[in-house]
Amino acid sequence: MVKYLIFSIILAHFSELSAQNLYALHSVWDDDVKQWEIQCEEGDIGGEVEMAWRLRNDFTEWNYRLEGKRGTIKQKWDNNPNKWELRSGDVIVSISTIWTNDFSSFRIEDGNSSIKIERTNFLNDPIEWSIVNEDNGRFTWYNEFEFDLRDWIIIDELPQEYSLELRFAAVFITVLNAIVNQK
Repeated sequence: MVKYLIFSIILAHFSELSAQNLYALHSVWDDDVKQWEIQCEEGDIGGEVEMAWRLRNDFTEWNYRLEGKRGTIKQKWDNNPNKWELRSGDVIVSISTIWTNDFSSFRIEDGNSSIKIERTNFLNDPIEWSIVNEDNGRFTWYNEFEFDLRDWIIIDELPQEYSLELRFAAVFITVLNAIVNQK
């Protein structure tokens, strides 16, 4: 009986860890967008993402830590920003534009789930993004302060069948494109 009780407690603990939702993304420095903090719950820093090659100012490769997992996000091919890949352990998330060189909508896939995301307001205005089909839950992110790309609020009400890596990849690629296109 004690074994079953201990097993139940451990199982409950691990299910709570995997039931994280994204809450916010904030740049660490006011004058630099090469390092970000990821919040998974209000007030809880769940991880960070930073440019892999900071001195070269290379926006094509990033390292991240999220809820105890480490991974990379890379542009899949040189000189082609339409296709990216997030890798963490045995998880691979594919990120691609729906239409070549149109960075207003993306398809994100992890082998189990697929989502399509797009800008919800004006096509030239990167301040708000959302999942296209909200039948499975709301997933939206926007600037905390209007037109300030350093701070983003995330409303993540997707079911847990959508991996945290898939959701993070969706937010990351849109924030990155907003920043790169602003420079």
